[in-house]
Amino acid sequence: MELVEVLSQAGLPMISVSKPIVDGFVDAYPSVHLLNPHFLKNLLIRRKRGFRSKEEAVLVLEYSLSDMGDPSFWDKLEGLALLPMANGSFTTFNKRGEGERVFFTSQIEFDLLKDSIPHLVVDNSLPDSVLKKLHDIAYSARSNMYLFTRNFLLELLPRILAPEWQHAKQLYWFPEQQGQPSVEWMMSLWKFFRHSCEDISIFAKWPILPLVDGKVVQLGNASNVIRDEGWSENMYSLLQRLGCFFLRPDLQIEHPQLANFVQESTAAGVLNAVQSVASNFQDIKELFVNTSLAETHELCSFIFQSKWFSGNQITSSHMNTIQNLPIFESYKSRELVNFTNPRKWLKPEGVHEYLLNESFIRTESAKEKSILVSYFDIREPQKAEFYKDHVLPRMSEFLSQPAVVSAIIRDVKLLIENDNSMRAALYETPFVLAANGAWVQPSRLYDPRVPELHKLLHKETFFSF
Repeated sequence: MELVEVLSQAGLPMISVSKPIVDGFVDAYPSVHLLNPHFLKNLLIRRKRGFRSKEEAVLVLEYSLSDMGDPSFWDKLEGLALLPMANGSFTTFNKRGEGERVFFTSQIEFDLLKDSIPHLVVDNSLPDSVLKKLHDIAYSARSNMYLFTRNFLLELLPRILAPEWQHAKQLYWFPEQQGQPSVEWMMSLWKFFRHSCEDISIFAKWPILPLVDGKVVQLGNASNVIRDEGWSENMYSLLQRLGCFFLRPDLQIEHPQLANFVQESTAAGVLNAVQSVASNFQDIKELFVNTSLAETHELCSFIFQSKWFSGNQITSSHMNTIQNLPIFESYKSRELVNFTNPRKWLKPEGVHEYLLNESFIRTESAKEKSILVSYFDIREPQKAEFYKDHVLPRMSEFLSQPAVVSAIIRDVKLLIENDNSMRAALYETPFVLAANGAWVQPSRLYDPRVPELHKLLHKETFFSF
């Protein structure tokens, strides 16, 4: 396809002759019109011409842009209606700030915009030589054609997405419906972010995070969204019950800054999500009301892995949250308890379970026990400490079990024989039943075998049975 033929078909009669003949015409008739880019642009601007096909128009455009090095090029470009758009139309070159802005895009940007605002996007299927010139025009910042940037995307989103998407914290997404962004568009958006947008926080108020449950959530409101990366059935169910959501894993939602908004599938990520759902530590217990024992055991096993603690991923804030999670089983009631109110302990070696109260928790492994000791100061009490603080003050609980009472007394006797300091401690511990039914310290009692004391002291107050 020859340029002369195209122009002739468009109503611009042209003849093509050899250079000697041209030179002869110029010598004889200096005012003769010779075809050049400058002259052609003037003709096309003064009188709009129609071309039979896009290919013909692009051929004319390519020739019209071939004098970009000419100082007058920019002035002569204004008004040329040969800028091809993605929707198949042609728009007009204008000065900066005049007319509607149009955008020169990369392939990634073109894929993002071509279906929603094709009338504002330059066609990217043009020959490379033409695209190079158009890029240079956009880069010069002297025309109404702009290089596309993240700020333009932020400005254009209200035109791209439906009105209900603007500032919505979350809503259901139906990509197959008219007026809703497609799956391909969402993938293109995040591909654009990865390649052209270092700071995605400027899009924080847009619901552009697709979730597994069919919703999209606002980027800046996603602190309880966790990556869906191979969770077990119990963990998946538990996290949902706690109010967490899962990021859809099949759309390549990746970005270096994404971790600032979405939680990783780690212990720290889970704890961050729980913190965001619960407004305070008191609310955490309420989150676990409908969880099963199997789910909480699995959560406990997941959190208490050495790799999280040895890698310094667990902060003091995370540890405070862990202490308030009701994920440990108490020995006495087998209820799930947290580490607070009252303080929790580990079972001492050689102690029968029936002596333990709500303050003692079960552990599933030596690794878990080691973490509790090292990071949470939850330890086994010394045997003397155990009897003094956790058994003797509860003697009334064991009265119906004479064998247990006898065993306790034997253990206490052995403790006193082996540890003199234990004698002084027990001396002031109320573990002896007085005649009046009260539990009193041994220091307040007297030997009932001394007759004179019976005359001086009230029997029911100062003597044991």
